[in-house]
Amino acid sequence: MFFGDADADLRQMADDPTFPHRDAARHAVRFRASGDVADLVAVHDDPHPCGMTDVVLALAGSKRPWLNWVPAE
Repeated sequence: MFFGDADADLRQMADDPTFPHRDAARHAVRFRASGDVADLVAVHDDPHPCGMTDVVLALAGSKRPWLNWVPAE
């Protein structure tokens, strides 16, 4: 399911009618495009939280220094 490209992975989840967290994935896609933290909060506020919600949140924050990794000095 995961290709190593967070944007592609999130778009695939958002477009999959059988994925139970489509709305969270859509918010994650929007967050990655706009940086609007309201979309990131909406991912966290998924009405059916589970481990997959954590995966969507991690993908949303992928490659963002303040969410995912500490850049080397």
